[in-house]
Amino acid sequence: MNTRERIQTGAFELFKKRGFKSVTMDEIAKSLQMSKRTIYENFEDKHELIHTIIEIEIKKSVCQFENIMKNNDNVYVTLQQIDNIHKESLKNSSPLLQTDLKKYYSAILDNVAKLFFEARNKAINITLAQGIKQGVFLESININAIALMFEDIMDFSIRKIEEKKFTDKDMIDCFVVLLRGISTEKGLEYMSCKKNNQQNKI
Repeated sequence: MNTRERIQTGAFELFKKRGFKSVTMDEIAKSLQMSKRTIYENFEDKHELIHTIIEIEIKKSVCQFENIMKNNDNVYVTLQQIDNIHKESLKNSSPLLQTDLKKYYSAILDNVAKLFFEARNKAINITLAQGIKQGVFLESININAIALMFEDIMDFSIRKIEEKKFTDKDMIDCFVVLLRGISTEKGLEYMSCKKNNQQNKI
């Protein structure tokens, strides 16, 4: 691990405990037992340090999207996994960090989050196109429009579940309704078989 990586790792540990706003560069230097000058030789300021850390975390999710596309030929499972990546990333993130980002570093959040949403949109578009080729999704669908609908459901579900206005099952039902609407007879048959298999396990 080089000096820059040490600073990123050590700073992130402090940020997770106390938030982005309250931790100073002096405290980061002290915790790492290095001079503040060394930190500033690697990062222009705290803003750049936070940006780098958040970008690295976002890119982990981007890699997950890419891995899903390589390793899963079942488009129904793939779409569910794409949704799960976002939920898991939020679940593993500190509420304090999320609050600080939105309140004090919104420009960083907007800039870096763009990478995540572009990667997610690309993954959904590719999956929909793959579903059409497999004959499980209708050829007549507008892929870009349907992808945006899936993203709206994903984002809406996270907000409303956090607000306790709907349950996870309610949002899954919305997801299924959209899936059924774009599925061919072959696709509907698969969904029906999957549902029956799940019921048989109960």
